[in-house]
Amino acid sequence: MWMLGMQFNLDVIWFDENANVVAIEKNVPLCQTTIEVVACRENGVSGDNAKYVLEVTAGFVDKFNITENSKLEIISI
Repeated sequence: MWMLGMQFNLDVIWFDENANVVAIEKNVPLCQTTIEVVACRENGVSGDNAKYVLEVTAGFVDKFNITENSKLEIISI
């Protein structure tokens, strides 16, 4: 995954319009070289049915047992 300035791998969670998890990618590696960046931009990612995406530190999905049966609930802002 190419993200300018990112220094660590990510877990990426996609949600539909009802906050249901529709896709998860764990420990997504960063692109470090120019050649990798070009390939990263061309690679598609999951979440075709997603409306929202949450990027978190790698390991978050496993630590909090998030699955495609999970639902996001925002309890305060």
